[in-house]
Amino acid sequence: MTDFFKGIAIAMVVLTHSHQMFAIPSWLFNILNFLQFGCQIFFVLSAFGLCISYSRSRLSWLSFMKHRVSKMIVGYWSMILFYIIYRVVYALVTGVSVPDSLNIPGIIINMFFLNGFVPIDYINNHIVSGGWFVGTLFIFYMVFPLMFKFYEWNNEKWRRVRLFAFPCASFFMSVLLINIAGMFDKNISVANAFIYRSAINQFPCFALGFCLYDVFKSKRLSTIKNSALLSILFLAGSVFLSQSGLSWAYTVCHVLFAASFVFLFILVCKKKALYSRIVNNTNKFVGLIKKCGQISFFIYMVQSIVIFYLIYNLADVMGQYVRNDLLCYIFLLPVMTVLCFCMAYALYRLDKYVRVRKLK
Repeated sequence: MTDFFKGIAIAMVVLTHSHQMFAIPSWLFNILNFLQFGCQIFFVLSAFGLCISYSRSRLSWLSFMKHRVSKMIVGYWSMILFYIIYRVVYALVTGVSVPDSLNIPGIIINMFFLNGFVPIDYINNHIVSGGWFVGTLFIFYMVFPLMFKFYEWNNEKWRRVRLFAFPCASFFMSVLLINIAGMFDKNISVANAFIYRSAINQFPCFALGFCLYDVFKSKRLSTIKNSALLSILFLAGSVFLSQSGLSWAYTVCHVLFAASFVFLFILVCKKKALYSRIVNNTNKFVGLIKKCGQISFFIYMVQSIVIFYLIYNLADVMGQYVRNDLLCYIFLLPVMTVLCFCMAYALYRLDKYVRVRKLK
């Protein structure tokens, strides 16, 4: 089931980046821009999956971190290498200076997945395009074992309220920390790209994954009523705030979207016929989505290369013959999708090969 929703989430991420070099109608731009919240689905599902696996293994912190980081090394380091080579070659061919996004401290910081701690855009997010997600996820991995122990605290009163108290406390703590920091530095606000992408602002979405795990562990699916209505209401709130232009909106709308997804996930699991179709791959399209979900990390790694480099050049060539940007975008979207999948699958196979060799 999680692979299916990861497939949906990565499709959202690819789509939200796919339009950025095209002059498309504003209504379509707003729709595609909203799909950025696919990242929040990943944060929810990451916590959900970690809770399930950690509850079985109970690894030490060091063993847990080794296991999680090993799953990111091939994909992320391959992209670091690609961007180093590309930027050096581009600088040599064009005669321009090497950009700020190619610097030794930044490369080292990213190789150790510590870019989530650095509020400098060309280190946090541009050593590898989109690297902020990996840096933020690494921070969540660091704190997860402690979070899990706290969530599973054997206290009767806490167990009764944690399903609601944990995400609410996480949200208020996140907002409070951002606002306190903003009192000392005016540049620290959710309008700042680093703050929006930071683990502090994304933490409530990760916390919701614990709640989803709790619902399944305690078998409370049937007790949660009106899942569809709640999902729609949270989604509507997220859409409204994301389009409102309010300066504080992005401390809230991504959390509302994550909550909407949690209720959607619960709703699908309660619909036995729908759940069975997804789990049993009764439809080829569903099977393809699940396959995309399985390699979603690798799709995320390569999608910037496809969209901002390969497709950018194709769009330039097409622009000489097709003057309408919307038509150009519609034509190139399937090309982007296929290229993303093929390149990601190749990287996935490389990762699998390295893992097998390591085990031997």
